[in-house]
Amino acid sequence: MTRVSSTRTTLLEWLLLGFADIVKLIRDDKRTAEQLQPLKDAIQAVIDGRSVQVVFTETIKDLCLSSDPAKIRQGWQQLYQQWQLSLEIPEVPYGTKRIQVEKKRGRILIFVWETLADKAGLPTLGRLFPKMNSWATKADSGITVDSVLSGWMFVKSSLDAPDRNTTEAGLRDAFTKQNATGLTLNAYIIFGQFCREVFGSYPDIKTWSRLLGSSYGGDLVSARFNSDGFLRVDPRLSPEDAYDRVGGRSAAV
Repeated sequence: MTRVSSTRTTLLEWLLLGFADIVKLIRDDKRTAEQLQPLKDAIQAVIDGRSVQVVFTETIKDLCLSSDPAKIRQGWQQLYQQWQLSLEIPEVPYGTKRIQVEKKRGRILIFVWETLADKAGLPTLGRLFPKMNSWATKADSGITVDSVLSGWMFVKSSLDAPDRNTTEAGLRDAFTKQNATGLTLNAYIIFGQFCREVFGSYPDIKTWSRLLGSSYGGDLVSARFNSDGFLRVDPRLSPEDAYDRVGGRSAAV
């Protein structure tokens, strides 16, 4: 909380400049309209000759990247609400110490609602995020979710695919050593939309990620996002293929 003391003219100019800055942040999808209210109230207070107290709320990014389990839960509650989904996000089952340890390993928490985690959840994800416009989220896509991943999980936050230049077998070995499991397409989509909100960019714009938890016709799928949110899903990568721009996504619980 900050108490502002100055002449009415100077303070009003300062507040108006701040208002303009936050309006720009809203246009860039970094602030919500509700977060303008404290500043609007402060401007009115100056006009009325009252003392001013300005309180800015934390953004979804601040909350989701916190090491405080309660704040992370609050951030994901707001994120799902922003996605037009009304549900009660459960408490984070990890303490601050575990969260900090995973951060040092490059992992952050995401939450995948169980209703969105299986094959039936893919069409719902397609409707929620129409920019993806992917064949893989159609009801008759043929995509199989081989191991359902839901709830809280730690994922690597790198926007480029981790564990690159690995074959399918090499990737499985790497995940075993990391005590992790391969992501499903569903969890990858949630992670991708989270990245867009929190980091301002979709993941894997220049790389591909193998998803060991999803397949098509018996073959594992790989996925990536375009910068405009279009989701590419491809099952044609051979298990023996290893490329500098192909890695894999995993989750640890």
